[in-house]
Amino acid sequence: MLKDIEDQLSSVEKRLSGGDARTALYHLDRCLQSAPHSTRLRLRRAELLIELGRHDEAAMLTTDLVRLDSSGPEVASELLLLRGLSLYYQEMHEKAQQHFAQALKMNPDCEKAKAAFKRSKRLAAAKDEANSLIKDKNYEAACTAYTNALLIDPKHDAYNAKVHCNRALSLLHLDRLQEALEDCQAALNLQPDYANAMKRLAQVQQRLEQFEEAVKTCEELQRRHPSRENRAFLQEAQLALKKSKRKCYYKILGVGQTASDDEIKRAYKKKALLHHPDRHSSATEEQKRAEETAFKDVGEAYSVLTDPQKRRRYDAGEDLEDMQQGGAGGFNGMDPNQIFAQFFGGGGGGGGFPSFHQQQHFHGGHHRGGGAGGMPGFSFSFG
Repeated sequence: MLKDIEDQLSSVEKRLSGGDARTALYHLDRCLQSAPHSTRLRLRRAELLIELGRHDEAAMLTTDLVRLDSSGPEVASELLLLRGLSLYYQEMHEKAQQHFAQALKMNPDCEKAKAAFKRSKRLAAAKDEANSLIKDKNYEAACTAYTNALLIDPKHDAYNAKVHCNRALSLLHLDRLQEALEDCQAALNLQPDYANAMKRLAQVQQRLEQFEEAVKTCEELQRRHPSRENRAFLQEAQLALKKSKRKCYYKILGVGQTASDDEIKRAYKKKALLHHPDRHSSATEEQKRAEETAFKDVGEAYSVLTDPQKRRRYDAGEDLEDMQQGGAGGFNGMDPNQIFAQFFGGGGGGGGFPSFHQQQHFHGGHHRGGGAGGMPGFSFSFG
């Protein structure tokens, strides 16, 4: 029996030296079948469980050993160290530090306990510093602090997942969206069940206009963590996907979703003049059709976004077909030429232009309206 245990222990060390902790644990368990009450073997098993990230099992084993074992101070110190590590890797840093301190009282020369105690202190301080910076909206400095925190203990998956997730928030504020996406994915690689990382990933995906991926992320979030809040989060992602499949009037005009009426009017003025068919009378037929479509879309966008009721309905995700059926919120058959005429006419209303029948000159030349696609009695030029 002793020879068998020695052979299995030799296999344990051989597998560990090759980085194969899983097979090493298998051989150790074979040893424990022959000596199930060996404190040394059980301590070794706790160490391998920690190495494999099975921290709950390691905590249970070390708890049993603390209660049952009455060995000397050296063994007790090692036991407290291993229990502290099982708590440390579950982010119970305060309790872990208490165990490390007790281990050092029993064995002041235990280098592993000294290193673990210092590392635990550094982790807590690094996260506190970075979180303080993000609260102060110092996002660049927060990114640097989180990056430094990731260097302290590459094996601490739970801690590093949170750091990646928090750094993603800083990157999101800095519009470094691809880096934020990578941080969210890194967090989920370390902790696949991490709800906050799933939420942040969905937010980043929406900012990157990856709307279908965002819905999938939210579906997985609701599947793993069913709640009313996460269901609402999923519904928001589904609405964003629905909106993404419509014409984006804000993009058409080149304005943000919080744009004021004046900003929308200025944007319409610029885009309408850019795409007006008269400006492209000498273009190819294909180019003319493209510009006519763009001109129509610009007028449609202006018509919706300058009408408070239509804009509210549009922002709420209402289908364009429903809005275009007429009535109080529809387009009522208004064509882009009418919108253009109303905007540039009427004594300078809206766009700051004089009367519709007056001449306007832009950049030194002018084009007389009228004829096919033109505006009767209205003179302007395209620069």
